[in-house]
Amino acid sequence: MEAGEAAVRALGFSGFRVRHDGRFARLELAPGDIPKALRPEIAERLSASLAAAGYARTAVDLRGYGPAGLSRPFEPNRDLVWLPHPGEHIVRS
Repeated sequence: MEAGEAAVRALGFSGFRVRHDGRFARLELAPGDIPKALRPEIAERLSASLAAAGYARTAVDLRGYGPAGLSRPFEPNRDLVWLPHPGEHIVRS
């Protein structure tokens, strides 16, 4: 996770967490940063950076950043946007 967070920070994001879900990274961002992360050129860079940190795929959590101890209802089909591998388009789950 630390390598993943360093990669996200290097792209200019702050106030975020990279959550480890097995082989996948779930990226929780400040709500104002979500549109930036979904821009195709940024999404590809995020995906490539987190792949280099060892994650098979990366998703942006549309609910935004929240403390780890806070229990929030979670529905993957509603709350996640999977970032593309380089050359792919954004996929809504």
